[in-house]
Amino acid sequence: AVSAFCNAGIDLFGETSLSVYVSNPLVNITTIGLIIVSGLGFIVWWDLWDKFRKVLRKELSPSRVFRVLRLQSKLVLTMTGILVFSGAFLVFIFESGNPSTLKGAPLGTKLMASFFQSVTTRTAGFYTMDQSLLSTPTVIISLLWMFIGGSPMGTAGGVKTTTIAVLILSIAAYLQGKKDVEVYGRKIRSSYIRSAQVVVGMAVSVLLISVLGIFAIMPDAPFVDVLYELTSAIGTVGLSRGLTAVLNTPAKWLSLI
Repeated sequence: AVSAFCNAGIDLFGETSLSVYVSNPLVNITTIGLIIVSGLGFIVWWDLWDKFRKVLRKELSPSRVFRVLRLQSKLVLTMTGILVFSGAFLVFIFESGNPSTLKGAPLGTKLMASFFQSVTTRTAGFYTMDQSLLSTPTVIISLLWMFIGGSPMGTAGGVKTTTIAVLILSIAAYLQGKKDVEVYGRKIRSSYIRSAQVVVGMAVSVLLISVLGIFAIMPDAPFVDVLYELTSAIGTVGLSRGLTAVLNTPAKWLSLI
């Protein structure tokens, strides 16, 4: 529970992680809830708590809670919802027919496993499906979700949801020919956009250099496994397709750095 809340990905279940509980609603829902709540960030917590107290005091209508939240809280909640549900939907689509993972499993198990995979890739590190058996589309989705990670001031890693949100909004504004980047009636400062570009650019650069470094040390390593391993390391996720155990000493140091 502590590991889930802190997005550490460390457990005492051995090589199976939480896969033996893939059909257990209590374990799945509890773990997913801990991961999501801790990944929102303390600023969002404080903002939500402040608004809920006003609702309890009847100073604020429940229907206006989201409207009066800070811009960061709105972006975090929006991006979290999009990532969790879209990720679960895509995993469900691509793994339902995968004989190595969810094919033949009950609908409830498929749904829980899909949501768990979508949530845990955002730096939790547990798994209920063996990562080495995932289909290629699910691996791609997992790579993207691990790279994005959680939200600022939370316990998760990655480049952060707000960073990606700002980048997407700036691209959309540029394509529409708009001078300013706006969301929820607020203008995003150009300095924030530049910061988002720098963070993503640096993360991608470090990832590519690390991948090349691993191949220089272990030229026969599978490309997908290396990319998965290092994306997981950069996002402090803790997921692996089995490469961690066979890394030699220089490769382990590179992964740690």
